[in-house]
Amino acid sequence: MILQPVGIRAIALNFPRTIRTNDYYRKNFPQMVAEAEQKTLARLFVTDNSTSADIWSQEVAPYMSDPFRGTVERRVVSPDETSLSLEYQAAIDVLQAAKLQPEDIDLMLVTSLFPEQVTPGNAAFLAGQLGLTSPAWNIESTCTSVLVSLQTACSLVRTGEYRNVLVVVSSTYSRYTDENDTLAFLSGDAAGAFIVGELQPNQGILGTKIANTAATCGAFYNEFTTDEQGNIRMFIRGGKGASKMFNETTVKFIRLCCHGAIAAANLTLDEIDFFAFNTPSAWYSQVCTRALGINPERTINLNPLYANIGPTFPVANLYHAAQAGKIRGGAPIRPDMLSEYDGSVVKYAVNIGGEISEHGSQSSKRATHDEARTIVTLLRPKLVKASPNIPKNSPQDDEFILFVPKVARQSKYALSVRFRYPKNTFQNSVAQPKNLPNQALMSVHPYWNFPITMGKVKFEEPVKTAIEDI
Repeated sequence: MILQPVGIRAIALNFPRTIRTNDYYRKNFPQMVAEAEQKTLARLFVTDNSTSADIWSQEVAPYMSDPFRGTVERRVVSPDETSLSLEYQAAIDVLQAAKLQPEDIDLMLVTSLFPEQVTPGNAAFLAGQLGLTSPAWNIESTCTSVLVSLQTACSLVRTGEYRNVLVVVSSTYSRYTDENDTLAFLSGDAAGAFIVGELQPNQGILGTKIANTAATCGAFYNEFTTDEQGNIRMFIRGGKGASKMFNETTVKFIRLCCHGAIAAANLTLDEIDFFAFNTPSAWYSQVCTRALGINPERTINLNPLYANIGPTFPVANLYHAAQAGKIRGGAPIRPDMLSEYDGSVVKYAVNIGGEISEHGSQSSKRATHDEARTIVTLLRPKLVKASPNIPKNSPQDDEFILFVPKVARQSKYALSVRFRYPKNTFQNSVAQPKNLPNQALMSVHPYWNFPITMGKVKFEEPVKTAIEDI
């Protein structure tokens, strides 16, 4: 089937202000951390000894000694933040990115886990705040909600009934997980938004596959209880037998949906450049890559950075992948977003006063994405705002980077050597530069582990630079 070119025109991501690290729980809930296995973690995300040879159990196993199951940080709403406030900012940001006004939106689809009241959802309230005059619908399909909304929006645009559909999603799990329950370790908050509309030929959504998940019903449930102040609260709880259920169903659903979408697009696994999976647990991306038999370098895992942000995760993974240059659309490069030129490096050498001395060359035994490469980065306000790894006071500079992946370096860390130049040095172009200014601020990051950390800077000083034909 040949589909009309309809897909995502712009995307935005928004997080609450508060970052809660594992040290927060160690300091405030030391007993709970020490007794983690007696809480919800005893029922969720553990190995199934009866089928220990399966992919799920093998990938869970390395995390069993960690009471936080691989999560390092999570973003949580402050008392003055709500699901609506997160959604509103994400919607405003994506409208600006798409250069649209509220009156240009023909339909809005909203998923809120969870909304500000039991019913109705946030859609009408958000529409009022944005000043929309279009219809606004609530869509809820738990963690797959944003993918269901994407498929729905594309289908509606293709009918000609709507032109621009605004999709907004939020997760505020921290408000519905008991701090005295280890499930809080695994839960974070976020919001995302994207615009679906007509695109250029050969762009857009090529194929989809969605299946019902009746087999996972009961993995989680909501419980109403009374807190210490006498207020009625709703908490998410883990169901009995959840771990066995994940063990038995996860790989099956990954293969069913991924192979189904690829077949619908008339493509093969090898033709897919990058995979943006939902990553509700720290090992989920590994389960996906093993289930499909693909290289882990062809995907991204943000769970250690954000914890489980539910239906917002596909948006977050797409957004970060686009930032990193792993996903490229056919539209012109926007000057306020990161862009990237991947140039394969035949040979490289880095020698910093004897403290860092590395060299390497291409290998026919490595995949292209495992090779050292040069990158052009345009550091702009929206990138700085969205990325927790970039200091908020960073200047709007252009960067030329030598990046050596972990595989090429044979290390658990990548190497990033960055040369920073004044804004517009590359004239908003991501092509390989032909010449450079004679001076740059150079920084060397030998412990790069995206997206967790840029690592300690081993060298940062002004240096003379030049590009020469060899």
